Amino acid sequence: PPVAENGDWAVQVGSFGEPGNAERLEAQLDSQGFTAYRKPRDNDLTTVYVGPFASSEAGEQARTVLKEQVNIQGLLIRIQEEQ
Repeated sequence: PPVAENGDWAVQVGSFGEPGNAERLEAQLDSQGFTAYRKPRDNDLTTVYVGPFASSEAGEQARTVLKEQVNIQGLLIRIQEEQ
């Protein structure tokens, strides 16, 4: 599914204590045609996401493709806007 620049949905594909691991997963997904990005979190983890998507339906489609193509069981989440 196409990503949306201002979408409200993303698929969370992993959280890592070692930022390098998050960077490697992001690069792997990018090389396989997914639009991946990573963000540091307050709990010293770096989380990798695919998206964003304009609708939960598009996010679910991406989640299915991730499972089928790279065997990653992602979690569809609503993106919280930064305050």
